[in-house]
Amino acid sequence: MERKTGDYVEGSLSGSHYQAFVPQALPPDRPSSTPLH
Repeated sequence: MERKTGDYVEGSLSGSHYQAFVPQALPPDRPSSTPLH
C-alpha cells in the first residue's frame, strides 16, 4: 500500500489520514475492511 490512491496516502499512511482517503478512491466493496497497515 505505497500509493494506492495518490500522494495523500504516501504522506499519511500512518493510519487515520490514510484510511480516510483510500475509501474514496478504492471500490465501495471494501471501505475500511482492506488491510491498510
